[in-house]
Amino acid sequence: MKRILFTVGILVLGNVAFSQSIANTGGITYLYKNDADPKTPDKPGFYVGPHVLGDTITSLMNALEKSYVYYVETEGAYSTEEKKIYKPSIYMAAKRINKKLEKDIKKDKIEPEAAYPILKHTLLVAIKLKNYNTEIVERELKSIKDLDELVDYFNDIKFKS
Repeated sequence: MKRILFTVGILVLGNVAFSQSIANTGGITYLYKNDADPKTPDKPGFYVGPHVLGDTITSLMNALEKSYVYYVETEGAYSTEEKKIYKPSIYMAAKRINKKLEKDIKKDKIEPEAAYPILKHTLLVAIKLKNYNTEIVERELKSIKDLDELVDYFNDIKFKS
């Protein structure tokens, strides 16, 4: 019985030592990064869950997140991931339109068939804008408060190759 308890005790202590990856010397504790957690410099964002308007909109929302959102690991004793947004005014405008349309669909103010092309066009334009010089667009999007004007603004954007 003692041998079994001794063996179990050694295994438990060995597991704790390997999982924490800590070295304590002279009153200072050094923490080492676990080997199982590879460091990725810029982890892209992602959209979670199905969208009210279907799989196509879900994949476009995911593409929007991957295009504009990334996470950077912060430094320090308690490192975390900080969310960063590339071209935040474009990203936030597309998210505002999405949120408004979802809310209107749930309250039966708009039919899903009518909301689908509006949101699809908005997301396609927003995703495409990432690769263009958009200083003026970003400034104008910040000044637009009305959501209907915001939808119209996305409809009026034309691209030159």
